[in-house]
Amino acid sequence: KQWYQRRVAITAGGDGCDIDGSYFTDFVDFVPESNVKFVVGAFDGYFNYAKMAQAFIYIKECGAEYIATNVDMNHALNDARLLPGTGAVLEGLTQSLGIQPKPGRNGHS
Repeated sequence: KQWYQRRVAITAGGDGCDIDGSYFTDFVDFVPESNVKFVVGAFDGYFNYAKMAQAFIYIKECGAEYIATNVDMNHALNDARLLPGTGAVLEGLTQSLGIQPKPGRNGHS
């Protein structure tokens, strides 16, 4: 987890972001870490606007590569219930960037 936090800067789970993100102006003074080369989108039940805005800045302004572990719109919880999947969580970021994420190491499912 330490490697992930140092290299990616936006962590999955919990808050994962030191910016409140309640207002657009919260990002005026945001200074991206200079060593971030990738933004890896994965399922995160705590994904929020602040994380999406930071990822957007790293990709658009810093040239970080956008990668997704998968782009599944649904996740089958069991035979009777579907839930939104990773693709659904990442769709706002994907649409605002105007690009599709590259597949992760194992490819998109």
